[in-house]
Amino acid sequence: MVYYYRKVILGVLLGLALLLVPLSPASVHADVLEARVHITVSAWAVGTPSGLILTYVSDYEVGIEWTKGIGAENTMVRGAVGRLPESITDGYLVYYGNGTSASDTGVSLDETVAPVYYRAWSQNEAGGWELIGVSDSIEGVGMTLFAVIALAVSMTGMGFWKSKSWLFILAGAAWFGLGAYGLFLQNAATGDLLWILGWIGLVAAIIMFIVAFSMWERGEVPVRLSPGEAWDNELRAARQEVSDRKNAKLDRRARREQARYQARLYRG
Repeated sequence: MVYYYRKVILGVLLGLALLLVPLSPASVHADVLEARVHITVSAWAVGTPSGLILTYVSDYEVGIEWTKGIGAENTMVRGAVGRLPESITDGYLVYYGNGTSASDTGVSLDETVAPVYYRAWSQNEAGGWELIGVSDSIEGVGMTLFAVIALAVSMTGMGFWKSKSWLFILAGAAWFGLGAYGLFLQNAATGDLLWILGWIGLVAAIIMFIVAFSMWERGEVPVRLSPGEAWDNELRAARQEVSDRKNAKLDRRARREQARYQARLYRG
């Protein structure tokens, strides 16, 4: 009987021991370490390129220069139209190598309205990349520029052909838009091209406004802006008023000349 109870007691103690082993400090510490230790290694790999400079060479070529990052072996330059390349696989490849300059001959700035963005990244000798990069953009000047020039030239030609001041006013506005675009909205990387066109636009705008004002002073009345008999009557009245002013001015001049002539005859 005693032997039987001894076996029962030993069995109970053995069962408690097996239950308590997973909760022992050593096992608990091991489980915690296994659950919590997630190590992410992050270290400086290579410096970012600096001094990215874009130079407008032509509508079909953009010159690119940069300074290599510290510890860089290679530099990758990628481009994208209308947006900034987001990674070393985004956009299109412009250059990859150990140099400090390149040319993008795959552009057509004369057909591109949106800016072309460029971004450069560094790669170290071990093949590691930095993920920040350096970026810049160049304006696609072609379609917008030629559209404004075409509008300005056509309005100017129509103004001389029709001899209407309102056409010269429109031409002046178009030339002024070209001037503002060239002088104030250009990207510095486009060089002197837009700067020169900007000044041409502003000078032409001033000339157009002067011509329009001179024509107005000489008696040219703007073309009818809306249909209707009332406007026709107003237009004819304005023309008649201009004619009357001219005739009155001529009459006053003729009377002054006649008075001077009579005075000379009297003195003689």
